[in-house]
Amino acid sequence: MEQEGSEGASTDSITELHSLTMSFLKQMEVLLGNDLIMCPKTDAAHPDDHNMDYSKVDSRLDALKKDLQRFEEIVNTSDEFHKTKEEQIKEIEELSRENHMITDTLLSSIDEYNTMKKALTGVVDSALGTLDSSFSNS
Repeated sequence: MEQEGSEGASTDSITELHSLTMSFLKQMEVLLGNDLIMCPKTDAAHPDDHNMDYSKVDSRLDALKKDLQRFEEIVNTSDEFHKTKEEQIKEIEELSRENHMITDTLLSSIDEYNTMKKALTGVVDSALGTLDSSFSNS
């Protein structure tokens, strides 16, 4: 059960990282678009003044910084990203051992079922033979 919980947490972290990455990429796309980079200030007194209005760009950069901080926080706090190769190999080996035990148990159960089926078939055949001979003798 504990593994299922950690897998769920890992999945949540990965989902959130994916969401942050997509948000980051979208914001970068918008930042690189001409409509935000080239937004001249409008000033009636100086119509030829082409000072740039970077307020939208600054707010986008602030949002990007927040997303990147959250991304870094998830990566730094999630156990899944801090497992060493040895830990991952041990986890895989443990899961493999569990898989082999389950497989062995299933094969053993199938063998028991087949043995019981043969025994029951023998009992039924014997009973039918006895009934058949009883009716033949009557």
